[in-house]
Order: sequence, then C-alpha cells, then structure tokens
Amino acid sequence: MKLRYAACGMLAALALTACGSGTPTEESAPPAPTKTAAAKKSGKVHVVYGEVTKNQDLVPIKEEWEQDKGLEAVADLITGILTLPTDITVEGKECGEENAFWQPDTKTLTLCYEVQPWMEDTFAQSMDEKQAKEKASNAVMGIVLHELGHATVSLYNLPITGKEEDAVDQLATVLLAKDGDETAEMALDFGEFWQILASQSDLEDLDFADEHSTDDQRAYNVMCWVLGSNPDKFTDVLVGSKEDGLLPESRAERCPDEFAQIEKAWMKLLGPHFAG
Repeated sequence: MKLRYAACGMLAALALTACGSGTPTEESAPPAPTKTAAAKKSGKVHVVYGEVTKNQDLVPIKEEWEQDKGLEAVADLITGILTLPTDITVEGKECGEENAFWQPDTKTLTLCYEVQPWMEDTFAQSMDEKQAKEKASNAVMGIVLHELGHATVSLYNLPITGKEEDAVDQLATVLLAKDGDETAEMALDFGEFWQILASQSDLEDLDFADEHSTDDQRAYNVMCWVLGSNPDKFTDVLVGSKEDGLLPESRAERCPDEFAQIEKAWMKLLGPHFAG
C-alpha cells in the first residue's frame, strides 16, 4: 500500500505543494508572507514512526512507510488543505488491532500499521494482488481524511448535528469526489472497502448501537455522494440493482441535492480554516 502515492495524488488534484519532502521546493515555494498570510500562520505537522515491538510481521510495513515517506506526504496533504491552530502529530503505530483514530488530548492522528494488511487482504478476496494493493492505497485516503475530519471537529470546535462518524465520512468523500477523476476513484474504493466488509458480516443487535453506521450504510452513502458530485459521469456506474450492490433509483435521485448540501455545510464550516 503506497501512502505516499495516494496522498500525492490528492495533492496533485488540489494543485498544492510538493509532496512528501517536508519542505517546499523552489518551484512550489509560497510567495513572501503578506499581512494576511502572517495572520493565518499554520501549526506544523510532526511525523512519528513508532517502533514495532510485538508483531514482527509489521516491521516491513513500518519500514516501507518510513522509506517511502508516506506519513510525510500525509502531513503535506493536511497542511496543504488546512491552516492549523496548533501543532499536531501524525504517527504510524503498532496498535494490536486494525484501526486509525484521532486523539484530541495529544492532538495526534494515528494510523495503525495493521491497517495495511487488513485492507489489502480484504480487497484480495475478490481481485488479484496488484489490484488489491492499488485499491487499498486509494481507500486508505478515505480513512485518513475521515480521521482528519474528527481532527477538524476537535481543533476548530465545529458544531456537528447527527452522528459525527457520518459527518466525517461526508467530509472525506466531499474532499475526494470534488477534485477530479483520480480522487473520485479513491472515494469509490473507500466505499467498496465497506461493501466488502459488509458482505462478510452478520449483524447483531449491538451493531446498531455503534457510533458508526453499518458497513453497508457507509458503502451506500459514499456511492451516493460520489454520484451526487457528478451524476453525468457516475449514474451508469453506480445506479442499478441491489443484487449488483448498486444504488437503487429511489436513493440515487436524491444524491445530487444530498452532495450539494453536505458540501455547502462543510465548506462553510471549514472555509475560515482552509490554507491559502
């Protein structure tokens, strides 16, 4: 899974700075600060690769991320999108579980090393290894942007109505779907990941009490929002029968208005905090 590849693809779509270097190149360096730019001085993103102490199978993953400067690219992505009110940390970590999370007390976005084999193995159940790795690289950007959504709620004290987990899925999809074909493909792979997980699980009563929507709901939501971002492009791809795992017409016809609503809401909430 190439974190750097996925993050750089997102940066390219947003026409932002050089990727993964930690410092701007001469070509991408910003202009001399103005009073406005100085007033919006951003916090820094510190990158940490935690040591693997228990599961030695994770050592190559940690080394790959570190050599590839994958988390540095994620850091560039965050500062390319947002003006941060304080320094934050992005860390790779052995967690003992497949997870990613934002910690408000330490202002740390953690991406567990276990996420890589989990996502690749999930996709590999229905496709070849090469395609599974590509889709995992794409889908991980949905995970990163989902957790970045939690970070924005915390850092900027944003008001959220409804479930925060749904709201940050919306933000991840809006950021991916609104910036071109390549990033929209990342959003679709993010949704497909939840759809594959849903096909493997039998829901129990307590699953409906979770703060997250069910995997099926998350998959259909992402499909709807990507469709809503460009109905002309995605209707033939995403709308169809339940048996094919596609959006029903009854939901699809609402998706353009749904996407417009969540895009407007998130752009209004984050507008004062966008970089540049």
